[in-house]
Amino acid sequence: MGSKRFNPDPVSMNTDEKIIWYSITYTYLFWVLGAMYIVAPVIGWILLLRMAKRYIFEREDFVITPAQLCWIFGMCTMLIALVIAHFDFELGLPKLIKSSIGWAKGWALLAVFPLLGSLTIRPELIYRACCIVCKHTLIILPFCILAWLAGLPSTLYVSPLSIIGGPGPEFFSVSLYEIDPGSGTPRWRLFTPWAPALGMMGNLFLNFAIQEKERRYKVYGILGSLVMVLVSQSRLAILCYLLLLGYFTFIRWHKSPWLYFVASPQS
Repeated sequence: MGSKRFNPDPVSMNTDEKIIWYSITYTYLFWVLGAMYIVAPVIGWILLLRMAKRYIFEREDFVITPAQLCWIFGMCTMLIALVIAHFDFELGLPKLIKSSIGWAKGWALLAVFPLLGSLTIRPELIYRACCIVCKHTLIILPFCILAWLAGLPSTLYVSPLSIIGGPGPEFFSVSLYEIDPGSGTPRWRLFTPWAPALGMMGNLFLNFAIQEKERRYKVYGILGSLVMVLVSQSRLAILCYLLLLGYFTFIRWHKSPWLYFVASPQS
């Protein structure tokens, strides 16, 4: 791409890119619907089925690496073990179906998502989409802070989608804030199930924001990711954020002799 400005026009996107684009940029809509837990597996399997259709019927070739094959083998082995265990302990067909669905929306994704890396998805699209989520965070977070100041309930509601089952109600709840039981201070998790997970997402979004070419969206990405890390109150997330900033700040000079002259007294 070079310095060419990226234009996220839906007309210029292929279908796979559109699915990725809208699944990321509509993050807060999925959060309000309590659908965050089911979006990832649904999107992953839709893209995988599209990939399989093109491979079988359109003879489209995809580059599959040995690492991807290892993940596929590992997760298929897990499914076989799950089926054998259910028959061995005579748990019945309903539990086998439920457990298989659980495997499909959980462990199987460890093989599905690396495999989807073989699709033609422009990285600039992901960078821009994540910066837009950061922008939405900067808009929504003040209202969440006001909700805490006003003493509103921390959790607005738990989505009816929780009926499909999952690790816990926090994966389907719309939480404006939460109180840390240790310190008694507020912290925010927004669209994630736990506050430390929001800190992790902030660090991930920083990686993408740094690589965004358009200045306006880069600012949204950096500020939004920083806010995510700070309101999560995760010390590890804050440390990682600082390390990432240092890394991206000095990497451009990694071949400069001045960097080695400055660093040599410290070694």
